[in-house]
Amino acid sequence: MSSQALRTGIASVIMSPAGRSAVAAALLALVLSLVDARSVWSHLERFDAAVGLAMVGVNAILFALFAARWRAVAGALGIDAPYVRFFRATWLGAFFGQLGPALILNEITRFRLLQPYAGTWPLAASQLLDRASGQVVLAGMIVLLTPYYLGLFNADLGARLVLTTGLLIVLGGSLLVVAHRFRRFIRIEPGAVRAILNPLASPGHYACSLVIQLLLMTNLWLAARGLGLVGHGIELYLVAPLILGSLTLLPVSVADWGSREAVALLFFSATGLSAEQIVAISVIYGAINLVSALPAALLLQSAPRHAR
Repeated sequence: MSSQALRTGIASVIMSPAGRSAVAAALLALVLSLVDARSVWSHLERFDAAVGLAMVGVNAILFALFAARWRAVAGALGIDAPYVRFFRATWLGAFFGQLGPALILNEITRFRLLQPYAGTWPLAASQLLDRASGQVVLAGMIVLLTPYYLGLFNADLGARLVLTTGLLIVLGGSLLVVAHRFRRFIRIEPGAVRAILNPLASPGHYACSLVIQLLLMTNLWLAARGLGLVGHGIELYLVAPLILGSLTLLPVSVADWGSREAVALLFFSATGLSAEQIVAISVIYGAINLVSALPAALLLQSAPRHAR
């Protein structure tokens, strides 16, 4: 077997549902080997259910904002579909994202459900530009907070933060370059793409992205508050963008399980929390995301057979 064929075979295994599940299980096992599982469980048992309901409410607002941002971008590209369709696709995308690599399955689901309303390339471009909006804002937040991070973390981790920031900027820049270079191929007016990417011409979706990122950070903070960890609020809130950015760069496990806990241990450790407390925060955050997405399965029952 050639080396190319071997690499292709390994990649296909890793990308398969079983491979992703194995990655998630391996990462979770690694994380649990570094902490006292009984201590983690004792923290989880103390979680305030009222705070959990608040987190579900925040996620409901997030679904609405994700759909509104996507509709704004799609509308600028000439895609005319009712808001409820974008909301349905966003919520179902979150549901299917719990079954595999969140980023990939989310985008596939969104694409499938909006296909009746748009051509292939304009729809794909709307998803790309929608995703770029969020990543550009997240990268900007990390850049602005980098001086704070360099003072919070030690020198070695500070270098990793700079690398993470650079990777996020490259990712966001790559999305913009792809959109620009293939604008003719996907039959989209260059002026429309430039207008969408220009924050002065299209401030609406960037403002929406900013609120989205702040709410995602808020849910991480609420997870800590629900566990009674109220003494590290501001640090957790300000470090949260690094967690969100790292998960964007590492879509390697099912619904980010394992990778989220590993990244949280890496960055939240500087806030003074114990490893067990950090893992508990991450588990609560992931569990609330799952609970928020599950009701979307009911939408499948109302969908036409071919759509299901």
